[in-house]
Amino acid sequence: MVAVMIILIKNAHNLNKYKLLLLIMKILLLLLLLLIKILLLLHLLLIKKFE
Repeated sequence: MVAVMIILIKNAHNLNKYKLLLLIMKILLLLLLLLIKILLLLHLLLIKKFE
């Protein structure tokens, strides 16, 4: 019984780590997309300036 509880607690801990990793990955992806959008906007503005 105790062993099962320990295994469940360890698994829950690993699951939380995994969820945290997923959250960090999502945030990084969103930041990357935002950066790409900003770079595209700057690129378009520069093209318009030089025309």
